[in-house]
Amino acid sequence: MIKELISSIHIDRRSSIPIYEQIRNDIQSLIASKKLTHESILPPIHEFSKLLEVPINDVLTAFNLLTGLRYIIPLDNGSYRVTFYDLHSDLHKPFYVIIDQIVEMGMSVSIVLLERKVIFPTVEESILYGFPTSERLLCLKRLYCGDQRPFFMGEHVIPLSIFPMFEEMIKGNERLYPLMIQHGKVEMNYVNRLAEARVMSPTLSNTFSSKPGSPYLEVSSKMYDQYHRQIEFSSISLIANYSIELTLSRQQLFD
Repeated sequence: MIKELISSIHIDRRSSIPIYEQIRNDIQSLIASKKLTHESILPPIHEFSKLLEVPINDVLTAFNLLTGLRYIIPLDNGSYRVTFYDLHSDLHKPFYVIIDQIVEMGMSVSIVLLERKVIFPTVEESILYGFPTSERLLCLKRLYCGDQRPFFMGEHVIPLSIFPMFEEMIKGNERLYPLMIQHGKVEMNYVNRLAEARVMSPTLSNTFSSKPGSPYLEVSSKMYDQYHRQIEFSSISLIANYSIELTLSRQQLFD
């Protein structure tokens, strides 16, 4: 199947576009169209070169470019694995749905607690989070991994006036939303959401084992319950190899 897809790549040898650019563009198109899916294995460079009857150096250059863009990564046996996974279609859904999508990909989800604290927010934090300075807040910063590889980092800010039991109950690696529904007797009613493209700081790049300045997507949300109370602020940092492009309507961002 993979070899058939590769053989379908058309190389125009009379084009002014370099061969390596044509290879890169076609592989990106196959990945974007989901003909090459997440975790697909591409053959080694020399085999790829034979299939397309192109110079090895052109394939090497194309693969290096795709690796730099985090579409693929090299494996020890010389093959390459597709690491791109398009999460953008799930970003208008509740946060926990994205976790379910990782499970559906056949991966084992693990949650690593990076920071846990209880605070009264400063004025600046109050504006960001949407809670008054008099509100005691449980703040969690966690890394979400699929098969031990980081997918995204999530910051959660939860009001203890609505979920007082969470101060003792939540240790850091629990699935929050089922517990909010069960113990807080709340229903997820609507979300105000904002998505922004950013570049990684050195600290964040260390967390994701990426280069400083690499692109990532930050999605901030304020969630409200059936009584129109804000029950959570969350901020999700998605790295580029899982969401390269994002197209959201204004309604999806702010509904």
